[in-house]
Amino acid sequence: MQAPKRFPDAVKQAILANLATLPNWRIHPRFHLFESISLPELNKCLLGCEASGSNGVLLKAPDESLIKQGVDHLFEMNIPVVTLVTDLPYSKRLAYIGIDNRAAGRTAAYMLNRLLNSNKRAWQWY
Repeated sequence: MQAPKRFPDAVKQAILANLATLPNWRIHPRFHLFESISLPELNKCLLGCEASGSNGVLLKAPDESLIKQGVDHLFEMNIPVVTLVTDLPYSKRLAYIGIDNRAAGRTAAYMLNRLLNSNKRAWQWY
C-alpha cells in the first residue's frame, strides 16, 4: 500500500480488528506499507506475493500500466486482487473498494451545470 502513513496504519488496524472476529478462519495477513516507492519496486513487491504463497491481495496503488500488468499476472496465477481507494479499472482485479471517481465527476459536472444555468444573474465572477 502506497500512501501517507496514517492511512495504511488505519487500514491495518481495521483489518486486524476484523480478523479478531473470525477466530475459525486461518487468515494471516502480511502488510507491505510504503509512503513512497517507485513503480518498479512496487510491482516487484506485488509479484513477490505469488512467491510468498499469498492467496489474495488487497492493493492500493496508482493506475499505471506496470501495476496493471502485475495485477493481471496474479490473476493468471489464480491470486485474486482487490483494489482499495484507487481503482485499476482495466486490470483483471476481482473487485474495487471505494468511490467511483468518474461517476462522481459526472455528477458534479451535472450539478454545476444545473446550478450555473438556473440563475445566471445571481452569480458574480471575480
